[in-house]
Amino acid sequence: MIRCDRNGDDADADTDRNLSVLQQHVKFSDRSDDGITSILDTFRGFRALGFNLALSILAMFMINGTMADTT
Repeated sequence: MIRCDRNGDDADADTDRNLSVLQQHVKFSDRSDDGITSILDTFRGFRALGFNLALSILAMFMINGTMADTT
């Protein structure tokens, strides 16, 4: 898991220290590291953050279902 502060300079790995907070957020969300945040990436991200199974499933459909065409 990637930690960051407001400036993005409290990352866990040396390679993440040069990333902005937004870039670290996107990197965390893109669990497969292919440049696309898929519905499965969203599910895994919510589970990694400690959300329960039901909320993770709901979130993956709500987030990817409503924002997929706009982003």
